[in-house]
Amino acid sequence: MAPRAVTLHRAILVVLVALAAVVSLLYLFSGTLGPDAGAISGPDIVVDDDDVVDSAAGGGGSSSSLPENYQRLEGQYWRNAELRRNPSPLSVLAYCGHNLAKNPERSNYLVSVNSKEGTMARMRFPVEGPDPAYNPNLLPYPIGSPHPYIGFARVTPKEGEIGHHELVYCDMEWSSTPVIKRRILTCASGKAAAVPLPEWESPEGFCSEELSFLTLKNGHTDPRIFFSTRGEPLMIIGTNGIHNCLHQYIIDLRAVVPGLSTKMNLDSLPVRFAQLTELNRREINEIEKNWFILYDPNGREYVHHDIANRSLSVFDNPHIAGTEVRNIANPTPSEVLSLLKDYSNDENSANHMHQATNSLRVTLCDFPCIPTIHNTVLIEIIHVKYKNIFEIFYRRYVIVMNATAPFDIIGRTPNLMYAGTDEQTMIYTVSMAWDHNHYRRHVPWDEEKYGGQDVWKSLRDKEAAEQKAQADRAAAVAVAKAKAAGGKRSFSGELISREAASKTDVEMKRLKQNPLVNQYYQGWLNDVVMINIGINDQDSAVIHTTARHLLSCIHVVPPSS
Repeated sequence: MAPRAVTLHRAILVVLVALAAVVSLLYLFSGTLGPDAGAISGPDIVVDDDDVVDSAAGGGGSSSSLPENYQRLEGQYWRNAELRRNPSPLSVLAYCGHNLAKNPERSNYLVSVNSKEGTMARMRFPVEGPDPAYNPNLLPYPIGSPHPYIGFARVTPKEGEIGHHELVYCDMEWSSTPVIKRRILTCASGKAAAVPLPEWESPEGFCSEELSFLTLKNGHTDPRIFFSTRGEPLMIIGTNGIHNCLHQYIIDLRAVVPGLSTKMNLDSLPVRFAQLTELNRREINEIEKNWFILYDPNGREYVHHDIANRSLSVFDNPHIAGTEVRNIANPTPSEVLSLLKDYSNDENSANHMHQATNSLRVTLCDFPCIPTIHNTVLIEIIHVKYKNIFEIFYRRYVIVMNATAPFDIIGRTPNLMYAGTDEQTMIYTVSMAWDHNHYRRHVPWDEEKYGGQDVWKSLRDKEAAEQKAQADRAAAVAVAKAKAAGGKRSFSGELISREAASKTDVEMKRLKQNPLVNQYYQGWLNDVVMINIGINDQDSAVIHTTARHLLSCIHVVPPSS
């Protein structure tokens, strides 16, 4: 090559290098190369426990234009979009992390976090006389209270052959047994006191001949104690019926336990149920028991009557006895009913299914994942009770339901076994509660910090725009095909696509608080559930376990066709 040509070539090369340098500077200082440039993604910077900040913005922005936690919130949004599109979100969320549950027939073995040994803790309710206290219920007191729990139990002193059921209570404190020092809960005052509840006899003719003894004042049986979403300490309990033999009633415990409202920091919360208030059902059985309340995301209450022949209704007119109510439940799926065995050829054996505990709301991920109706469920524990001439035996299962009415059953767990119990004895579950005040290992929910409503709104708008563009393209293709075929234009594809595009996720609309988050009724997988246990109608115990362990190895109900 001639020297002149080499010189010219070098000059051109220098100019190109200079231009490249200028472009690079413009790139660095402007963040884009022009209006058509793509977004630039930088590395993630972890700033504290759960907060992640994207270090670069896209489309000409800067890092300051993105809120904290943007990547976490964006990831959760698209994860929720995946669940929203899936006809069976639980099939995506369910997991089987229990090392003993590789076989679906294996039991779910629950170890307690309330003791070093991992076993259940016994409860002691000292009462006058030899009669034991059973059917235990615990509610946690607020943080900073003198005692961790208030406890309730049932005692049945007998007058001759007929027992009269009574309810006792006390503030409870952790203690230990005298010799081996196993951890127990016992009355802080040394004695349990009676709960003053009114009594009456069932109207004549409402109890069949074999149950005629129940016509007398029977007392109060099978208490189920729980927090409402408002924070009310409520109790559903059985006693003599007004329109049947034995029925179910609800009462606010603040109306009958002196000082409880102040101890629970609820003095400003009105008492709705100051007396035993009859719960209603469209068709009332001779004996009703173990009803519980469900809460939808708006706090509306529903009464769940039966699990085998599923029945639930809206709790709209609690003070109007005999109000006609409508059963809104869909039938119990075969995945649950199949737990029952056929003993038609064994006259000495039988089994039946009945509901056992109150309900709780669970978000199926760890805090601070955003609760939505697609990743959040309601749970209750049911029993399958086996009887023969020699023994009574229970199996226990968690029922998983949708978080919105009519609360369809979408899954169940294997049989629950509690560490420290003997399966040759009669072990049954009474109630459960979130124990956030003593076992929660994360900060409370902060809507501004964790809720991401602005981010989700922008992503929802983006998703809707993409769906609309896709629908427009599909419509244009349909029109072109129709013209090419010389036929009439069909609008069906466009209308269907546009309808789908309009169904954006409205559950995260701008609210001051995510309606699914509730300190009394809702928790995450890494929160602790307190489960109250009855033993042989003679003793009481409690086990604390994470929701993750409680809900391990869910059997998912396939979506209906």
